[in-house]
Amino acid sequence: MLHTPITYTLKKSARARRLKIVITPNGQVTVTIPLHTSEKNAEKFIAKQTPWILKGLAQMQKRKPTARLTNDHKEFVTCKRDAHYLVKKLIEEQNKYYQFPFSSVKIKKTTTRWGSCSSKGNLNFNYHIVHLPLPLAEYLVVHELCHLKEHNHSHRFWKLVSQVIPDYKERRKQLRHISFEEYHKEFS
Repeated sequence: MLHTPITYTLKKSARARRLKIVITPNGQVTVTIPLHTSEKNAEKFIAKQTPWILKGLAQMQKRKPTARLTNDHKEFVTCKRDAHYLVKKLIEEQNKYYQFPFSSVKIKKTTTRWGSCSSKGNLNFNYHIVHLPLPLAEYLVVHELCHLKEHNHSHRFWKLVSQVIPDYKERRKQLRHISFEEYHKEFS
């Protein structure tokens, strides 16, 4: 078996369709693999993803101690406050270019979306935005700001996004590999 410098828990799952790495806020690494994947292949996969895992672990260590509270409600309140501050700051920075008017900004505990924009101009963001790398948080804010002008994902919408985030395709791809519940990465 190959040796990696990372301590992790390996789980086989009948529901898993692909290999998945999860880094929890307390720094535990769990690798979930489909039943048909061998442990040897899983080890090779982990070795290949070691730089990404180490980066994720480093980000978890940089987080404030309050983000590691065992009481989920307290952690949510803290993260929500921090997320609101981050989002307001990013909107202020990113909307200098667009100058789009909006009604309100809300931070929510959603399970299926990173953000949304209502027809009334309300911008909503998942509180986990505070855990994302800054370039991905910026992308999310710009994405929702652009929905104030284009309430769809048409060519015009993506052209608006690209005016501030030229590498939006790469950031969008990275964001697809991150879950709301835990910082993780899935691989096809």
